Amino acid sequence: MTASHILSVGPNIYSATETLLTGLGSHPLASLTIRRIGDQLLMSTEGSFENTDGIEDNLFNVGQRPETTLATPHERPTRRLVLQAPHFTGPGLFELLDALTDLTEIPSRIDLVSTEPLSVVVAHVALPTEPGENTTQAIRDLSARTGADIALVPGGRYPFARKLIVMDCDSTLIDAEVIDELASFAGKKAEVAAITDRAMHGELDFSESLRERVACLEGIPDSVFAEVADAISFNPGALDLVAACNELGWPTAVVSGGFTPVLDRLVARAGITYAHANTLEVRDGKLTGKVVGTIVDKHEKARFARACAEREGIPLERVIAIGDGANDMEMVGAAGLGVAYMAKPALKAVADTSLNHSRLDAVLPIAGVL
Repeated sequence: MTASHILSVGPNIYSATETLLTGLGSHPLASLTIRRIGDQLLMSTEGSFENTDGIEDNLFNVGQRPETTLATPHERPTRRLVLQAPHFTGPGLFELLDALTDLTEIPSRIDLVSTEPLSVVVAHVALPTEPGENTTQAIRDLSARTGADIALVPGGRYPFARKLIVMDCDSTLIDAEVIDELASFAGKKAEVAAITDRAMHGELDFSESLRERVACLEGIPDSVFAEVADAISFNPGALDLVAACNELGWPTAVVSGGFTPVLDRLVARAGITYAHANTLEVRDGKLTGKVVGTIVDKHEKARFARACAEREGIPLERVIAIGDGANDMEMVGAAGLGVAYMAKPALKAVADTSLNHSRLDAVLPIAGVL
């Protein structure tokens, strides 16, 4: 007998399940997964079979599309391919998995959780070596082509070891750049926003660009902090991510190149554990256009992430860092899992995975929470 893996997708009809189970007969099985995806049926089984041709022929006869490969040796390193999209159809999922098998191998197990607004598929694969740049780039290309966010992460991060989530604030936790919103009160939003964009792409030194932008805020009343904070919206899925972490007992942290008076209000609204941001000098109720104390640049963000992990007794390998710009590169690179969220190219290049289509709470399945 040969250890083989059979993956089949087709119409969700009872005879398909009956055909597979009848064909398996008395063969020893290592795993069996049957999932309904809309009007389609996904079946995956691994076991020792004398011959799989008859099973394949019978599945074809009831409208299924089976594919058989030699089973992956279990001693090889297991990884999880986490696929997320608003909706998976059976044929679409088969096409996606078929493309992925060209990059890795036929999955030994496939889990699907279909919820609103995202469907999540976790395919467990075994690879002989660490995935190289070719595999990583191919996954990025496939994600861009299909509109599905795809993450390849070690199986060891699954499922519920206590973790720390550290995230950037502007354009990650929230859908705005705070300094740009503050600048609008001085009539200089366009000017400041242009500098912000160049800094987030890594074209300017962050500290110098921050001082230049803050100088534009001179004379603004400090009451503007509350006005801006109250008007800001969280990115889709941000509050759900924090709420889920709180339920799991996972600490959360937000570290921002923005400003403490605004961040403190946002943290209180969201229920985040730790926060760190820049402090602006205020005299007689007005901003002086200067930053007080240490500027929260990329080095300070990474330092703060490490400090939070140490305080919680969580090793860096169980820290998940999320950001969108060049100022997040060091923090994302230092974490056990670095996630680029709707990010600039500079950050995507160093992150372990990217979320280009999904909500912020799509981080949870990548972390092993389904």
